[in-house]
Amino acid sequence: MKTRTGEWKRPRTRAHKRIRRGLAPDRAWPSAMNRRGPWRNAAARRTNQAVPTSDVRSLGLIPLIDHWHRFQRSA
Repeated sequence: MKTRTGEWKRPRTRAHKRIRRGLAPDRAWPSAMNRRGPWRNAAARRTNQAVPTSDVRSLGLIPLIDHWHRFQRSA
């Protein structure tokens, strides 16, 4: 499933897409209405539950958390 959360501009769209991906409505609506951008919302626990790291990997992308853990180990 292709996920492009940066293209979900309207709060209603963000909430409905997150609900369709399995997030409970009581968790989807507050995160959709918070007026934060996609980069800031990407770090939210609610977003990670709606778009798990496995989905990011299935798109052929490398999750930033992998780079963060590698950076933390080398420091």
